[in-house]
This record gives sequence, structure tokens and C-alpha cells, in this order.
Amino acid sequence: YVPTEMDILHAGQKNTGITETRFKYGIHMFDVGGQRLEQKKWIRCFEGVTSSIFCTVLSEYDQVLLEESNMNHVVELLILFGSVINSCWSLRTSIILFFNKIDVFKSKVPKVILLSRSLLHSELILPHHRRRFANSI
Repeated sequence: YVPTEMDILHAGQKNTGITETRFKYGIHMFDVGGQRLEQKKWIRCFEGVTSSIFCTVLSEYDQVLLEESNMNHVVELLILFGSVINSCWSLRTSIILFFNKIDVFKSKVPKVILLSRSLLHSELILPHHRRRFANSI
């Protein structure tokens, strides 16, 4: 079997831990694990960073976390994004927010209800997360 370009583009793997890639001209890329337990390890990656690309899956707006079944995936991402951009390590950092899996999102939108501010009062968001979520939207 020889994969097509589309096969390669759609391939993925679960990322855990921190992976560093160095490019020419002094550019370093850190890929940090997406699971909640990995987030505590990220802080050292932000020191001295001039720009950061925050990639997230737009199509998971209707899913909950593996680690916490009562937390919506997008809500968790908004909270995480808020903590990244408001961190003291990110004060002088250019932040780029990149949504991927747009094709999956477009196919889901007609079938699955989108998130809105009404989600703020839903049971999907724990009371202690509501303030952080409200400030993120």
C-alpha cells in the first residue's frame, strides 16, 4: 500500500508529552501533548517565545473530554486558550489561533447543534469553570 497525499494529510496520532523540532535560522517548534495531564509541563516552553500557534480541532464542539465526561471539549479549549494568552509568559508573544478539521466541522454543522452562550448555563460546564468560560467568549 502506498498512501496518497490525502491519506497522509488525514493521518494522525495521539500526541503526549513535549516534542521539540529545530529548524534553520533559530526557529524551535514545541508540540505539546493535548491531554489535560500534559498541560502542567507546557509552561517551560513559553519562556522567551516570540510567537505561538494554538491549533485546535473545530469539529469537536459536540464532544466531551476523555478525562472528564462532563466537560465539553471546546469549552476546555477556550479555558486553556485563555490561560495561554493571559499567562505572564505570553505577554510579549504573538498568538495565532488555528482551527483544523474544517471539512468535518462543515459536514457536522447541519446535523449537530452549535455551541452558544446558552451553553454557559448548561451542565456541561462546571460552576467553577463558568466565569473563565464567560470571559473567553
